[in-house]
Amino acid sequence: MRTRTLVVIALAVCVSACASILTAFTLNGDFSGQRLHTTVDAPIASYYVESYLAGVREKQDWDATLDAIHRSLGERIPSASELREWSTRYSTDLAALVLAHQLSRQSDPHPFNKLFRAELAAALTAEARGDLDSLVIDPEFLILFAPGWLYKTDPGTGADFARFRTLLTRHGARVALADVGENSSVEENAKLLEAQIRSLTSRGQRLILVSGSKGG
Repeated sequence: MRTRTLVVIALAVCVSACASILTAFTLNGDFSGQRLHTTVDAPIASYYVESYLAGVREKQDWDATLDAIHRSLGERIPSASELREWSTRYSTDLAALVLAHQLSRQSDPHPFNKLFRAELAAALTAEARGDLDSLVIDPEFLILFAPGWLYKTDPGTGADFARFRTLLTRHGARVALADVGENSSVEENAKLLEAQIRSLTSRGQRLILVSGSKGG
């Protein structure tokens, strides 16, 4: 259960990784059996973990909003359009936390992992048959990979995303590997990654950020 929870929380971080880091609000609370001490992009995201999920209702307007979100979801995982709407209307981190909460309630502990493996297998099979010739990846975007732990020392783990970068490059995608410390602290790497993202976006570059493990 601990591994499942950590994967869910990591996914939430990945989902919110491209959010602006202009304003941060502290979050201290228990989430799916784990203690979170971090920052989020809006007070409602902190409230969601610290109060709402803990059964404490102190803000009627936020409670009504969160009740409506959960009524609409039931037991299912939110769709991409729902996550986009909540990110725009309320908070990117709130959307990510709702996604993580719903994932933690699934009977299948790794629904996204299974979906990812199935899609990857289908893509590799199609490529082997020559059926990916029509694959079009918008060159306007740069796919920036944030690598995982010891990605230089032990690339055999796949933490450097070499396999995926090669596959995407073969089909015309523009890819890059973020330059972060392979064994540095999360805080240090966050600053390095933020600087690289800001440098790229300041020149008008549109990004798709991909991360995993410690990179998340």
